[in-house]
Amino acid sequence: MNTRSEASIKRELQRLSPKTAEFKRKIIELLENAEPEVSYAIKRDLAIMTNMPFYKDRPEVIKISRNEIDLILEYAKLFCSCEDKDFIIKLIRRLGINQGQTIRKAAPKIGEKREIWEHAIPTKFIIGEITRMILERDILDLTILLNIYKKDGQRGVTKDQDRLLKQYRHSMPKRVGLERKQCRSFSKT
Repeated sequence: MNTRSEASIKRELQRLSPKTAEFKRKIIELLENAEPEVSYAIKRDLAIMTNMPFYKDRPEVIKISRNEIDLILEYAKLFCSCEDKDFIIKLIRRLGINQGQTIRKAAPKIGEKREIWEHAIPTKFIIGEITRMILERDILDLTILLNIYKKDGQRGVTKDQDRLLKQYRHSMPKRVGLERKQCRSFSKT
């Protein structure tokens, strides 16, 4: 008797697909000249979920001396060296899906948990900004953005508060959005 869910089977088929195999090949190629910690962290982040390319091919564990922000900065430097923009966009998005991945862990849990941990700045917004900076090959403000993301962290909210925040799940209100000029002014305070 098969006890696996349809969703589990679908994720495994996605991981075993030719498209994912090609994606994995490109990642391995990109990581050939990466520092061991960076290579390990990216592969580890892409092994978390069943449909991810390194799920059953987890890298050998190594000790990482860098914090999450430093790792993300190293990711960005590495990604700026790649000419395949579509590949980099897909890779960055895949690196921000799960709570156990480096990009999401860069925002620590602050305060007491209520029912749900919610990122004060949506991770999708941060990933969008990281992607934009990498595609423009201008990551000068990335440290500032990541420090704001870390400082704001994740906050405990109730289910009712979470429902109210749902409209902002993947974006920032225009008044609160972090413009490049605002990031620079934050760095001076």
